[in-house]
Amino acid sequence: MGELGDVERAIATYDDVVARYGDAEQAFLREKVAQALFEKGCMLASYDRFDEEIAVFADLLSRFGNAAEAPICAYVAKALFEKGYKLRELGRSKEAIGVRDYLTSRFTDSPAPIGAR
Repeated sequence: MGELGDVERAIATYDDVVARYGDAEQAFLREKVAQALFEKGCMLASYDRFDEEIAVFADLLSRFGNAAEAPICAYVAKALFEKGYKLRELGRSKEAIGVRDYLTSRFTDSPAPIGAR
């Protein structure tokens, strides 16, 4: 199975983290779920599984779009950026603009760049 098998195992691991801890209230576990979803989306993108990538980022955003914790906000911002970029690449410009507008409005009042928190 080789590399593809490794990818599928990694995706299964991310899915396991989300299944086990997706409803957790502890900040540390919430952050790990957000991280697992973000990493899964990026992995799917690297294997040209774009519809799945967009769906995973949408899941991350539905779970954590209004989170206040800085580490989770970082994953939200990165997911919004990646989702908008991919939608634009796929010729879905109106959707991409909506995602980018939301990204801008969601983080306009942030006191520091997401990566600096």
